[in-house]
Amino acid sequence: QKGTYRVVVTYNNICSKEREVTLNFTCPIPTFTSSPKDVTVECDKVPNKIDPTPDPLCGPVTLNFNEAFLPGNCADSYVLTRTWVATNGCGLTATVVQKVTVKDTQKPVVLNPPSDITIECGGIVPPYTPNWTDNCDKELLLTAISGVALLPCGYEEFYTYSAEDNCGNKAS
Repeated sequence: QKGTYRVVVTYNNICSKEREVTLNFTCPIPTFTSSPKDVTVECDKVPNKIDPTPDPLCGPVTLNFNEAFLPGNCADSYVLTRTWVATNGCGLTATVVQKVTVKDTQKPVVLNPPSDITIECGGIVPPYTPNWTDNCDKELLLTAISGVALLPCGYEEFYTYSAEDNCGNKAS
């Protein structure tokens, strides 16, 4: 413990010498034994916060956390900046920063793809409604385009269904 002490040194029970000694301990800046790495991930794979491990070399440390959100060019594209500050008993600090870059590069997927069908002249085309899913966006922009080609015995109908997520990834 820091302070001033009186030390008595005796040599072979013959003579002794008394001396005053002041002990000053220095406390190093905190360090970390482990810390999270910067990552780039898909919007549905954002990692949970994992606190870094401070090295308790000079006693206990207090670990404070902050997370900042920086929007990107669409709703499912952004950067999380996670910052931890370790403060030791001497008031010295060390900081660890993790940058989580989040992107949406996956296009929507149709769960019930249509199949080509042939109907006899005068037959009715059965209804079809595509069911779409996306890894991040739950409200897709849906479009349907149809066309007709006249044939000697009837016609041919064409349907194109599309879905687009909020980051511009599109599937048809």
